[in-house]
Amino acid sequence: MNEAVFTLHRLALELIAAKRPAHEILDRLCELVQEIVPNGLATVMRLDPKQNTLTFCNAPSAPSSVLEAFGELTPGPFAGSCGSSVYEGKMVAVEDTATDPRWESLRSVATQFEIRSCWSVPIFIGKAEIAGTFAISRSVSGAPSSDDRQ
Repeated sequence: MNEAVFTLHRLALELIAAKRPAHEILDRLCELVQEIVPNGLATVMRLDPKQNTLTFCNAPSAPSSVLEAFGELTPGPFAGSCGSSVYEGKMVAVEDTATDPRWESLRSVATQFEIRSCWSVPIFIGKAEIAGTFAISRSVSGAPSSDDRQ
């Protein structure tokens, strides 16, 4: 594990041990990830299992206009990286939002806000229940490196 990821893990555990509120921990994790992923914008979406919708709950660096443009997402195969990640139950790495079919319904939002790539990982509670997603969006196209995946 590289030094930046080790530091991220340590800081996350310190926040948890200090019993900081969940929203504060997630905001800080987003900020820390942005420090180690060039041009990255980190966000967390929460899944409402009753409504089957994803909404942003943590996005400390994202303009409110971006969050409003996305609104609520219904998980599915063409619901961007986050909606697809929940639908598939695994990491989804979209290298180019302008051409990937998973971004078809969100392409105008991606174009408007210059989101060219987005990688999303489901957040699991236990082994099967998905609570939401953690995502990194970038203004450049491309796949996540092995360091990014860590």
